[in-house]
Order: sequence, then structure tokens, then C-alpha cells
Amino acid sequence: MPKNRFAEVRYRVLDECLRDKLHYYTLEELGQKCDEAIFQIDEIERPPISLKQIRNDLKFMESEAGYKAEIESIKMTGSKKHYFRYADLGFSINKKPLTEEDLQNLKSSVYILQRFGGLHNEDWINEFAARIESLPEKKEEKVSPKIEIILFEHQDIDGGGEWIITLYKAIEKKHCLSITYREFGAEQDKVYQVSPYLLKQYNRRWFLLCKSEALDQITTLPLDRIKDVQPSNLSFSFYPDNNPAEFFEDVIGVINKKEDPVEKIVLEVHRELLPYVESKLLHESQKKSKPTADPDWFTVELQVKPNYEFYSVILSHGRKMRVVSPSRVKAKIKSFIKQMASYY
Repeated sequence: MPKNRFAEVRYRVLDECLRDKLHYYTLEELGQKCDEAIFQIDEIERPPISLKQIRNDLKFMESEAGYKAEIESIKMTGSKKHYFRYADLGFSINKKPLTEEDLQNLKSSVYILQRFGGLHNEDWINEFAARIESLPEKKEEKVSPKIEIILFEHQDIDGGGEWIITLYKAIEKKHCLSITYREFGAEQDKVYQVSPYLLKQYNRRWFLLCKSEALDQITTLPLDRIKDVQPSNLSFSFYPDNNPAEFFEDVIGVINKKEDPVEKIVLEVHRELLPYVESKLLHESQKKSKPTADPDWFTVELQVKPNYEFYSVILSHGRKMRVVSPSRVKAKIKSFIKQMASYY
């Protein structure tokens, strides 16, 4: 266990004692207070903290590397002992001002949030960004013009990103929602009463995993088809075992039909594509590749439900990936390719 395991505890205790307006503490008393606090955390009998350690802690708190605290040592009347306190009793290490590095890290983090699709329209982020920008910087530092140093794949404008914060808060608080939704090609909206479980992004789109009262099943709703979100008075229906992420364990993407079985899929991958497939797995169930009789091809196995996203991924790799089994999946890929060929 590192020597300074309880250093942060000691600093917090010393901070409380040094700003106490009703009692002034000697080194011995400061040590006793630290011992008591540490014993409450870790009930193990250990030797008392040495006076040397308390002196070192006070020096650290006064240092540039610490908290730049101004600590007074005042001789007690009629005694050789000294007590210690902050020169300014309103000071606290919890009120330590931001360093230049802290400020730049905050600005960078807020900038990334503003660029993130769907969140950049949220009022609180823009308000916080304005407050961060108003904080003073060192006058001698020149402000460099802001240039793009992180480029996102896309900026969410009408893609449903405006619902992310609302949905996130409902998931966190276990609140039911009334969602107005329009399916592709439909002319009329539908209203679903749902228990929201999880937000997932896939292929540049956001989806809400939820339990719909109307559909009586767990499903995913793309956020770009949502027209309105309002609170609902229905009781929240909890996800089984409170683990909604497991809904996506057996699929690629977001479509998971309960009635579809998980199948063992055997693929052959060309050696030119293999490093990509091994570094970016097709699915979490992907097993380590094995060589075939042909030195240009390697076998890869998956355990998934073949859904729309599965077939899209396989076809996206073109001639460098082929399905070996099962025969039903192989036949479906073949039919897709024949239909595609007929277009040309």
C-alpha cells in the first residue's frame, strides 16, 4: 500500500481544523484529528501520525505544488506550544482557484461537447461555455485563433439529437415517456407510451431502447423519427435483471428480433482484409482467425443473429469476405449479390 494512501484525508482534516473559528489546534491535536478520521475509514490499529508528518503536510499545503495556503503558527499564552490556523479563516483548499491547465482542460472539454452531434444545441452547455470563456487568463499569454483539431464524422442537425438530454434524464430517473413517432413512409404520427432503458448510437444514428405498452415488447426507436417527447403518468416497467445492454449482445447493430435464433456464422476473410477485421471486430463473439488450405484466406467464426445490419456489414467488405455457413445465410447473401448484379 503506498505511503501516502491517506494523504488526501489528512489534507481535508487539516483544512477543516485550520479554518475552525471556535478552536485552535496544536500539532498534537491536528495529528489526533487525522488519526480519528483515518480510523473511521480503515478500522485498523496503527501507530499515531508523527508530528513530523503533520509539519510536512502543513508545508505541502503552503507550497506552490499544494494549495498555496497561508498558515499562521501562533504561540499560546502561558505555554511553549503553538497553535495553527489559516491567516484568512475564510480560506479552504476546496476553494482553490483553477490553474491555467485546469482552465484549458475545461475549455477543451466544453468545446468537444459543443461539437458533439445532438448536444451542441443544449442551452446549459452554451451557458457554461460562455462562463468558462469569461474566466481570466494570464495577460502575457497570446490567444491562438481557434482551429479544428477534432473532426466528427457528422454534425447532427435534424437527426434527433435534440432529444438526447431529455431521454437521458428520463432513463436516469426511471420516468415513463409519451413519444410521438412517425415511421418511414407513414403519413400519420403514432404515440407510444414507453419505459426508456438505453441510448445507443450505431452507423451515425441514435436509437432508444425501450418497452412500448402498445407493442408489448422491447424495441428500438430511431431518434430521427421522433417528433415529440412528453412525460407520461404510466408506471415504469424495469428491464429484466436491470441490464438493458444485453439486448444488443447477440446482434450487430440495433435490430434484435426475439424469435430469431443465435447462429454460428463461419466466414472466410482474405488476408488483405484480415488485419482490419482482427483489430475492429465484426462482433464481440468473434473468435481468433484460423488459416485455411488456401494461404490467402482465413476462417473467422461469430455467434450472432443474422439481421439487416449483419448482412450490410458482410456485403460492405465485397470480394474480400465470404460466408461459408450456415447454408441459409450463404444463400441469402448470394440472392442479394444476384439482385445487385441485375442492376448493372
